[in-house]
Amino acid sequence: MWGSGFYGGKEEGPPRTRHVSPKAQIVIGWLNPKTRKFKGKELEGGLKNEIFKSTVHARIITGSDKEGVMRIRVFDKSKIKDAK
Repeated sequence: MWGSGFYGGKEEGPPRTRHVSPKAQIVIGWLNPKTRKFKGKELEGGLKNEIFKSTVHARIITGSDKEGVMRIRVFDKSKIKDAK
């Protein structure tokens, strides 16, 4: 999403493209509301996992322009009920 913050902002222009580092860590989990920490495990298959064939809610953490995307945290839909 465009913009900053947890929910992004208005879309402005074409979709962004990002280089994903070969060392990128791709995890799936949820944000623990009590500790405010992300709890997760490595996503099997990385970017080739079936989950990416549909829309996912994720946070992308980037390094420098040369490093690109360093971590992708995919929020597990099945844990949303437990997170309340």
